[in-house]
Amino acid sequence: MLDEAGMRFAIDDARVRHKALADLIYFLDQQALRLLGLYVSVGLAAAAAAITGFSSKSPITHAAGLALGAASICLSVGCLFCFWTMKPAAMSLPGRDAQFWLWANNDSVPHTEMFEQYLKNLDAKTTANLELNENSAIAFGRAKLCGVLAPLAALGVGVVALLLGA
Repeated sequence: MLDEAGMRFAIDDARVRHKALADLIYFLDQQALRLLGLYVSVGLAAAAAAITGFSSKSPITHAAGLALGAASICLSVGCLFCFWTMKPAAMSLPGRDAQFWLWANNDSVPHTEMFEQYLKNLDAKTTANLELNENSAIAFGRAKLCGVLAPLAALGVGVVALLLGA
C-alpha cells in the first residue's frame, strides 16, 4: 500500500501522462489543419487546371486534364479525412473540476479514498482520450495516404488516357 508521498507521486505521474495524451490529440489536430490547408491549395489549383484541360482551346491536353482531375479528387478525399481528424469530440482535459476537490477537502474523506477516486476517474478519462487519439490518428493516416496517392492516381489516369487517345 502506498504511503502519502507514494500517492502524491502516483497522482502526479498519472496526471502528467494524461496531459501528454491531451497534448498529442491537440498536436494531431494542428497537423491535420496544416495538411488541410496544403490539400485545399493544391487541390483547387489542380481542379482549375483540370477544367481548363477540357476546353477546346486549352494549352494542355485532355489527358493532362483527366490526370489533374484524378489528383484533385484524391486531395478532396484527403480533405475529408483531415476534417474527420479534427471533428469535434468529447476530450478530457487534465485536472479535476472544483466539485471533486470540494469533496476531497472534507475531513471525513480518507486520503486513500480520495486517491482511489481520483485515479478511477482519470482511468475512465484516459481511456476515452486514448480512443479519440486512435480514431484521429487513423483518419490522419488516411489523409496522408490520399496525398501520397494523388500523384500516383494522376500518373495512372494520365497514362491510361494517353493510351486511349484522350
